[in-house]
Amino acid sequence: MSELVDSTADPNGAADHQMFGICDRQALTDADLRAPVPGTEWLGVGRSAVLVGVVMDFLGLDVRLEHWTAEPPAAQDPEVTTTIELHFPTGSLTYDAVAAGPRPDFFAVPPGTYKVRVSGWGRAGIRERWLETHDLDGDEAEQATEDLRGQERYLFQLWPSPPSER
Repeated sequence: MSELVDSTADPNGAADHQMFGICDRQALTDADLRAPVPGTEWLGVGRSAVLVGVVMDFLGLDVRLEHWTAEPPAAQDPEVTTTIELHFPTGSLTYDAVAAGPRPDFFAVPPGTYKVRVSGWGRAGIRERWLETHDLDGDEAEQATEDLRGQERYLFQLWPSPPSER
C-alpha cells in the first residue's frame, strides 16, 4: 500500500519561454535536458530533470509535488499525464522557471531513482480565455488576466523506482 511521505505546493508557480521544470540540484549544470517543442510536445525529459511545456507564460501556475512510498493512485481526470523515470543524485529538487530563475531546495527526497507521474489540468481552456482578454480594455483586461492565475495546474507524484525496472 502506498503512503504519502511529504508534499509541497506553489499556487503561484512561474514559467518562462512557455516552460518550467523540476530537477535535481546537480542537473542545473548538466546538458542532458531536451526542451519541449511548444505546440507539439508538453514534456522534455533528461536524466535528472523534466521541463513542462505550459500554455501561457507568467499567469501563475498551480504546481504540487508529492513523494510516495510506492506507486500512488492516479490523479483524477487529467488533460495530460505521463510517467517517466528520473535519477536524483542529491535528492535536492529545484523548481526551475527557466529565464525567470531557479528556486533551489524547493523539495527534498532521498537520493535515488524515481518514477515521476506528471499530470496537468486547465491547458485547453486557458488559452481560449487568455485570447479573449485581448478584446478587453485596460482594467477589464487586467482583471480577466488575473482571473486566469492558477487555472493551469500540475501534479508531480514521485515514488522510488523498483531496482528490477532500472
